[in-house]
Amino acid sequence: MFPQLTAAIADIAAFMDDDEDPNFDAARQQAVDAYSAELLPTALGGEWTRGQPGVPWPDQYAPELFDHPLWFRRRDARGPRTWQDCVVLGSPYRWKVVDETGELALNFLVAAQLLLERKVGVWTNNDLSWWDPAFRRLTASADTWRADMVGTRSSAPRHAELTRCRLTGSAR
Repeated sequence: MFPQLTAAIADIAAFMDDDEDPNFDAARQQAVDAYSAELLPTALGGEWTRGQPGVPWPDQYAPELFDHPLWFRRRDARGPRTWQDCVVLGSPYRWKVVDETGELALNFLVAAQLLLERKVGVWTNNDLSWWDPAFRRLTASADTWRADMVGTRSSAPRHAELTRCRLTGSAR
């Protein structure tokens, strides 16, 4: 569904043993470009552009939720940044998001709590992480996410490819 992103992630995985290789950084940049060109338009609609270094509102979420964060904003957005026109992507600091029963792990839910209290969605994906594809998950937070447009592959059978957390700790 995301050929540019999938190819970039495969290249990142191929160069993981030699992160000094210039192709490694190029593959990471290709993945970042594919997030704004493929993933975000599919999941959120519209056109997206990468934000400046740093992330908006670091006080609104636990840093454990977004290790190596990237943020994007709708291309046509004006004025103050909001969760309606921005998305933050990253990898959870701890690799384990789903526990042995297939439910979301407690430490992940605790880290997501600040966002969930603000009614901001949190989604995860096993296959689309730009940081360490073999071990890390992609975590995304935004106001809305069209999980139905992104697909339903997962290593955890009870969770969609992008899983939204609820305050109760269950997934939908």
